Amino acid sequence: MLSKDHAGGTEGIAVRKMLRLTGLMLLAMAVLLIVQSRPAAPEQVERLAGAQSGVIRPAGRAVIDLNRADEALLSAIPGVGPVLAARIRAYVLEKGALTAPEELLDVEGVGPAKLREIERMAAIG
Repeated sequence: MLSKDHAGGTEGIAVRKMLRLTGLMLLAMAVLLIVQSRPAAPEQVERLAGAQSGVIRPAGRAVIDLNRADEALLSAIPGVGPVLAARIRAYVLEKGALTAPEELLDVEGVGPAKLREIERMAAIG
């Protein structure tokens, strides 16, 4: 049987502090995951334009090139998460360069509404 010293002494305080720190770390990790999973705004695409080869500038506005963008860049499109981005990238690699955005309708998870979302921030380069 544990005495009161063992149950609530310095060991107990250390365990409680460790549990509190672990909880804070888990919370921080959850916030980081949420922030990273949010889709990019058009101004974020503008910032990526200089650093990414999958960004083009038709009519002076930076948009994502569906043929050259990697999965990370594709997932920056609102409504496109990592799974759909991987499907789009695999489709382009398998079928070859897209000639029209409507070809994305052949990708599982892309319907007319999703295609309209994609076309707001992406184009065929």
